[in-house]
Formats: sequence, structure tokens, C-alpha cells
Amino acid sequence: LYAVEREILDEKLVGDAVVSRRHARAGPIVTRFGDWLDGENRTALPKSPFGQAVGYAVNQWPTLGRYLGDARFAID
Repeated sequence: LYAVEREILDEKLVGDAVVSRRHARAGPIVTRFGDWLDGENRTALPKSPFGQAVGYAVNQWPTLGRYLGDARFAID
């Protein structure tokens, strides 16, 4: 995902071009991560450090979706 953001900066993309690039290049990565996260969320022990990290990522999922669709948002 950071490589995609580097491309955006290097190419000086703005506005809709940023959103388009994110959807094309970062979208599939985010989708694969989401699929993996769903699987891990079903099996990870909730009180374990890994389970807590998975739970945090699941709770932050809507924020990640907003990053893809709005050029104003940074990945961090």
C-alpha cells in the first residue's frame, strides 16, 4: 500500500486520479487483506496478542475503506 502511495506522490496525482489509482492498485491488496483478516478473526484467540491485533484491524476496517475512496485521506 505504501508503494502505491509512493507512485501517487511521484506522479503528482491529485483528486480523482488518486482515487482511481488507489482503487486500481491498492483495492485488490485491501480486498485480499480483508479476506485474510476475516479468516483469522474466526480462529484467533480474542485475548491473545494476535487476536487483539486482529480485533483492532477489524474495528478499523471502515476507516481503511474511506482511505481508498477519498484523496484527502492519507494511508496513516
